[in-house]
Amino acid sequence: MPDALLSSPEWFPERIDWRNGLIRLLRVSRDTLRDSAFLDGRTPLAVGGAAQVIELDRFVAAVPPAAHSVGWIFHEGFCGSTLLGRFLTVDDHALCLREPQVLVDLADWSAGLPAGDEPAFAAALHAVVAKLAQPWHDGERIAIKPSNWANPIAARLLAAVPGSAAVLALIDAEPFIVAVLRGGRERIGFVLDLQRHLLLARPDLGAPFADVLAQPPGDPASLLRHLAASHAIQRRLLDELTVSDRLDFPHWLATPNDTARHTAAALGLAIPGSALARQVDRASRTHSKASHESYEPDRDADANATILRLHGPAIAQAIAEVSGC
Repeated sequence: MPDALLSSPEWFPERIDWRNGLIRLLRVSRDTLRDSAFLDGRTPLAVGGAAQVIELDRFVAAVPPAAHSVGWIFHEGFCGSTLLGRFLTVDDHALCLREPQVLVDLADWSAGLPAGDEPAFAAALHAVVAKLAQPWHDGERIAIKPSNWANPIAARLLAAVPGSAAVLALIDAEPFIVAVLRGGRERIGFVLDLQRHLLLARPDLGAPFADVLAQPPGDPASLLRHLAASHAIQRRLLDELTVSDRLDFPHWLATPNDTARHTAAALGLAIPGSALARQVDRASRTHSKASHESYEPDRDADANATILRLHGPAIAQAIAEVSGC
């Protein structure tokens, strides 16, 4: 791959293999990045399967510094952040990259960072952010919504490009736990894995919850305490960031146009009001995670109400126990 291509957004950094000093890039289209709910391998990204694997050192040396600041959306999960990212993806003006897997790889590397790897890790992080920040044309700006798996490195991501700004998409403990339960076994497993990842990256954050975490989440009461602790750990981590705005779910959904305008301004995305309003209307009518499906809010609301009817007191008890830690 000629080094000149490393200055083109057509080559998207997909995965880092830090153990072997390699990075995999895919040739992509802007339309694919715009339309994909997640850039983490759930859907094919490469145009014609085109991919290149190169040495990480070469990538770091050849990627030019970011020419523009980056807007970041950090979040706690299940709080509408994917929809917010769609609001801020407007042709000719802004592109929000939603959950690039390469940032998860960086977070995994950081969590178990071997002695002596810090300089290589820092250089790779800066190069990856610079690569993701490459606009497809003059006048476009890039926003990035990482997975909440990347929250332990959020401060370093934000600092990678001078002038960058961030907003937080937050959700209170009760609706967080309800959303996890609504998602069933797969979502519960993800949050418990996330908890282990966060504690590997930042053991200090788990200290206040040592008694809760010492009990395996094998019974319903213990599971709810673990989910409440996972939420609390994320909140403490994100509270360390200096951000431009905090959006509380689901309250910000009541005024989507105002939220989109304020967030775009906070992140330095110069999107004309009329174009932004059209995109908000378009994105609000489809499912944020599957744009070909219509959004049916009543379905989630009914499921949430059922969960609260069956488990509301136990959820409240778990939150109270964790809040007292």
